[in-house]
Amino acid sequence: MVSAGFIGAGFITERHLPNLKKLGRVNIVALTDIDKAKEKTAIKYGANFYSDYREMLDRENLDVVFICVPPFVHGELEIDCIERGIHLFIEKPIALSMDTAKKIEEKIKEKNLHCQVGHHWRYFDTAILLKDILTRKARKMGIFEGKYWGGLPSVPWWWRKDKCGGQVIEQTCHIFDFIRFLFGEFKNVYANFATRLYQEIKDFDIEDVSVVSLRLENVLIGVITSTTGVNFPGAHEIHLKFLAKNLEAVWGAILVKLLCSLKIKKSIFIPR
Repeated sequence: MVSAGFIGAGFITERHLPNLKKLGRVNIVALTDIDKAKEKTAIKYGANFYSDYREMLDRENLDVVFICVPPFVHGELEIDCIERGIHLFIEKPIALSMDTAKKIEEKIKEKNLHCQVGHHWRYFDTAILLKDILTRKARKMGIFEGKYWGGLPSVPWWWRKDKCGGQVIEQTCHIFDFIRFLFGEFKNVYANFATRLYQEIKDFDIEDVSVVSLRLENVLIGVITSTTGVNFPGAHEIHLKFLAKNLEAVWGAILVKLLCSLKIKKSIFIPR
């Protein structure tokens, strides 16, 4: 059994907990959150609750800690866990600055610890299927298009660059990571960002529209657009399209759920 603790007990932690419980190999030992009302979540899973994460680290014998906090909180939490020799699962984004991210990376390597970041798209069975088909069957990949067109989260810290980092860092990072998983690293990046739709909101300083043009090291090119301006949930678009000489493919967060439930995953591929 693996003994796990959580720093942060909000929405994303409540998504992780039932999945870990189903594994049958994880003992959820403790949760910590500055909101003491979250103690009810700890009670539900038979875990101890702490309002100070350092107290949890000092008192509990943990193999791994899941760090599920807003972007601006990352940094010191990870270092404190690493110094105690605890493996990490870090919800993306791991930091708002490269300096902080590099420091975490260096410390993990020094201690020879395992660290996983919550870019979960690459672990869908449909993602693995897509990569396999594109690798084996796609002749001459041409272009890709990514979209993360969603709504604006209601939490005020999400609207601040110094708290959230913006939509590309907080949400569209899933698409950028997925492209890396499928095709490798980026070589050239050209981007335009603007705040056009929410200028009337006080203290709102993140961009609400963006366009990023990419060239990969394998010379594949594509574009990824993002916006938080889609106010109707049914109109959200979160997907990737690929065009090769002999096929077209569509992969998307909503589509994946549908295809997994219907078990017709190969229908996303259209021979040309």
